[in-house]
Amino acid sequence: MDQLLADGKADAMGPFEGSPIRYMNHWWRQTEQGWVALDESATSQLDQQAERYQAAMVTASRRQRTPGTGATPR
Repeated sequence: MDQLLADGKADAMGPFEGSPIRYMNHWWRQTEQGWVALDESATSQLDQQAERYQAAMVTASRRQRTPGTGATPR
C-alpha cells in the first residue's frame, strides 16, 4: 500500500497514523494480517468523513494565511 500511495494510485484520508487508505473504490485499513478492504457501508461513511476532513483542512489553511486581523477569509 505504501508504494500505491507513493505512486499516487491510492490516497490516505490524512497524515496520521492508522489513516484509512482509499484505493480501487474502497477504503482499506491495516490489520495484523495485512490490508483489508472495508465493506460498502463503511466505504460510504468514510467517503463522507473524508470530504469533511478535506474541507476542514482547507478552512484551517486559509485561516493560517489570513493576516492577524481576526477576520475569517471568504
